[in-house]
Amino acid sequence: MENQTQYAFEFTYEQRCVVAMFFIVIAMLSIIGNSLVVLSVLISQKLWTATNAFVLNLAFADLVTGLTLPFNVMALLGMERYPGPSQLCTLAAWTMFTCVGCSLYTLASIAFNRLILITKAMWYGRIFTDRIIVAWVVMLWALPLLQTAIPTLLGAGEIGYNSKYGVCAQLDVSNAYDLTQAVGLYPVSLLLIVICYLRIYIYVRKHNAGVIKRDSENKSQTANDKDEEYTGPRKVHVSDSSHSVDGIADERSPNTGSTHSNIQTNISKRQVEITKNLFYVVSAFVICVTPYAICLLVEASDPAMPYTASLMLFNSCINPVIYATKHPYFKQVFRCIIKCRWHEVPKPSRFLKWWLSRSWCFPCKDVGRVSI
Repeated sequence: MENQTQYAFEFTYEQRCVVAMFFIVIAMLSIIGNSLVVLSVLISQKLWTATNAFVLNLAFADLVTGLTLPFNVMALLGMERYPGPSQLCTLAAWTMFTCVGCSLYTLASIAFNRLILITKAMWYGRIFTDRIIVAWVVMLWALPLLQTAIPTLLGAGEIGYNSKYGVCAQLDVSNAYDLTQAVGLYPVSLLLIVICYLRIYIYVRKHNAGVIKRDSENKSQTANDKDEEYTGPRKVHVSDSSHSVDGIADERSPNTGSTHSNIQTNISKRQVEITKNLFYVVSAFVICVTPYAICLLVEASDPAMPYTASLMLFNSCINPVIYATKHPYFKQVFRCIIKCRWHEVPKPSRFLKWWLSRSWCFPCKDVGRVSI
């Protein structure tokens, strides 16, 4: 085992305790938030959509990430060595690296999913079939697993207890492993996310401008036609793309109509909403992941590595907020879970019906009102 004094800086035990506290908080928030997302999809068939398959995968990856953090807390609070079997620390590191990579790739997949739904709706059903989604999700797990395994198999790095930082991670042997992680995960995901959401924003903006122009032309033509009698509010068809500007809308939503009086307001709201959500998604990704990617590439930033790693892991806590609470159906199911109103869950799944048919599952007063 290498001695701590061999390194260019000393990561003191007090600093370890601070990082351990960060990990504990992140683990708690990640487990609670992502468990709500996973449970919501399991109990409500209304959430069984192609987009939510990726949201579920994202939540599961972030949930497992949160579950691995206690093993790193054990490492941080240990003295000079891992206070348990070394294989457990190695397994925790492999799992965390794979889940973090899967989370980043899933964020990019969600962006691509929304891009196709909004801009190429006629292709959506052909691209996102059940079989393709299953294969896609498998690939999302296989890619980061290979990126973790290949450098190790080639002798470019090793995973286990890192005595330099006192965590379960890659060992300080070669910069090749850090370079593989930084280049393979961060730039690709970030580029896809930015491109997809930027194209969505441009498309929706052009679409809304076209709606305004057509509505103005139709209004002028109607005003000039004195033989036509006005009989009520005129409906204007709005395509599915107008429902999905938040990036998480339900692709099964029906088309709706809007009167001319609220067209301008709806367009303004949509533009503000998409701008805000794009800012949240891209900013959260950049703020949480960029510092850690820089530390992997810049050797002089070693003292900041544990803290930037904490910031990157914090991304697993805010993903449920960005991708789930923006969805009206998720919010509805969340309220049912938190308030224990299982009978109000929209389109309850067979799992929920079976679960609630057992009186020992929940002591809730409303179980008897659930329609099985």
